[in-house]
Parts: sequence; structure tokens; C-alpha cells
Amino acid sequence: MIRIGHTRYKLAKLNKLKQVPIIFVGFKSKEEARGYFISDNKSYEFSKWNVTLLKDDLWELDTGEFNIELTGFNEEEIGNLMT
Repeated sequence: MIRIGHTRYKLAKLNKLKQVPIIFVGFKSKEEARGYFISDNKSYEFSKWNVTLLKDDLWELDTGEFNIELTGFNEEEIGNLMT
């Protein structure tokens, strides 16, 4: 599953590239990684969300141990997505 880099993947496929540079990031926790994935995608206006997956991710992050607003969504947006 691609969590970050969908556009890069699509362009590489379109241009028939055999190799694409990638960056590995070591996260301290599963929650930190999930929050980063969401905020990275949120930073692009043209992102098309799979709302079901986004909702599942937000529910898993909403434990009180992670600042869910670090995802780039404000409290109202999060509430709307999760209901």
C-alpha cells in the first residue's frame, strides 16, 4: 500500500520508469506515522481522499495520546469526518 507518493507513482508509471527515488522515514510510533501520512496528503489541495480509510485512521489516532490536529484537519473537520 502506498501511503505517501501516489502522484509520484502515477507519473513514474506513465513515464515507464523502472526506478523511482524513495525516502524511508523512521517514526517513533504507528500513530506518529499515521498522523504524518494524513498531514502530508492534507497539504495538497488536489488530494482525493478515500474517506473510509481516512475516517478509520482518524478513529485509530483519536486516543488522547496523539494531538490529532497535527494531521492538518481542524476540530470541526475532524468531527465532520468522524460522524
